[in-house]
Amino acid sequence: MIRIDAKFEFYGKTFAWSLQRATDGREVVDQSDTRAKSSVRWDNDTLVFANRTDAPEVTMTWRYELVDEGRRLRAAERIRGGGRDQDNVWVFDRH
Repeated sequence: MIRIDAKFEFYGKTFAWSLQRATDGREVVDQSDTRAKSSVRWDNDTLVFANRTDAPEVTMTWRYELVDEGRRLRAAERIRGGGRDQDNVWVFDRH
């Protein structure tokens, strides 16, 4: 199981969300938007989140892994569809 609580603040507005999900790869339908399906699974030591929507068809994947002997977290995002194909990589240093 994984649980995530996130809070983003920008331009004077706050966006918060929570997620609790089994990491067994099972696809789950989003209750707030039945067009969206997501899953969480382990790929060796990498945690993989996948989200897919129909109409418009968009697939998003995030891969999280510890690198540099656990001193950094690498997050790779891949978005395909909906006119917004992009790849992003973030590296977070441990302090």
